[in-house]
Amino acid sequence: MPIRASATSVAPPFDYTLAADSPCLGAGKEGADVGALGVGCPAPFEPAPGVLQVPTDYPSLAAALEAACTGDTILIAPGTYLESGLDSGGRGVHLRGWDPGNPDVVAETVIDGGGGGEVVVFSRPFRDSSGGIAGVTITGGGVGIDCEAAHPVIDRCILTGCDEGAIRCSRSSPTITRCILSGNQASSGAGLYVTDGSLPTIRNCRIVDNSASSYGGGAYCRGGASLVLENCIVVGNTARYGGGVDYNEGAPVLSNCTIAHNSADHGGGLYVYSASPIMNNCIVWNNEPDQIDVHSGVMDAAHSDIQGGWPGEGNIDQDPEFASFRGHDYLLRPASPCIDAGDPMIEDGLHDSHPSWPDWYPNAARSDMGAYGGPENGAWLGALD
Repeated sequence: MPIRASATSVAPPFDYTLAADSPCLGAGKEGADVGALGVGCPAPFEPAPGVLQVPTDYPSLAAALEAACTGDTILIAPGTYLESGLDSGGRGVHLRGWDPGNPDVVAETVIDGGGGGEVVVFSRPFRDSSGGIAGVTITGGGVGIDCEAAHPVIDRCILTGCDEGAIRCSRSSPTITRCILSGNQASSGAGLYVTDGSLPTIRNCRIVDNSASSYGGGAYCRGGASLVLENCIVVGNTARYGGGVDYNEGAPVLSNCTIAHNSADHGGGLYVYSASPIMNNCIVWNNEPDQIDVHSGVMDAAHSDIQGGWPGEGNIDQDPEFASFRGHDYLLRPASPCIDAGDPMIEDGLHDSHPSWPDWYPNAARSDMGAYGGPENGAWLGALD
């Protein structure tokens, strides 16, 4: 019976997809294939990764995913694709818009889930847990991106209008960079829902205007999971517990984040329940009714500006003097007390020694507090990639 072995067929793991001439094809009830998996890539070895273009080569993303082999890239032209349940099947496939660096192109490259279910799924049923997606807008589904035992890279995407949350992680450790999670809803974790031992890294993202009816408007972390937030803006989110972020168990890390103007019944900025978050170089300001509510557990904060004050080395309680400039909100005015007030052992990646830095804005190498400080601050401006 023709079953394709993997390229390393002398030892597991084996590839149990079917060869093109397998007698199992169409031999099941009502013409279905026999076995758990369908036809795989050509035996005995898969081809070198290639590029499949939608809609030039394939009329839909689902058709391209069905044809894709391990490591392939699916290049998506601008347009709206009414599709959901898009799962690469653990083959490490990369979905990529034409130009992830151009916000206009990203906004015009839309995957619309049509109102239900997961729109994009990264899972690991038998092979590769990596892959990724970049430069697209995902909307109109239940969950925008569902990660199940997978570790994809999600870069420069917009996730908006999802009714069961933007990104959900179970037993997964995705890297999520330069994304916008905005205007999503869920019972818990409208922006991010992290559970079952997951350890995602979220860097240079905007988590804004999401709403959860229960826990974690911006993000909800539970079930032994932890969450690393670096250089993120968490603003305008709402929930019953933890308008910005709700930590339920785990030891999450917040570094150079700005958490502001979120609201909840308990823990407008952060809600801590049986967790031990570690915060450094952050700004927590103007959340309602409070900035941080520790029900149980320990909140370890240092070198941060927290309204109302918080114990810890280098913490301050002063108006951060936010400003907006050229599409960037929550910047710091030149006179802000948060400039050069972060952890003295950490330097800003971009500061006034840079040749493009304006002379009128003094800012030494010592890290600033908030989302625009620290080693990754240049990624906001495209200066450091």
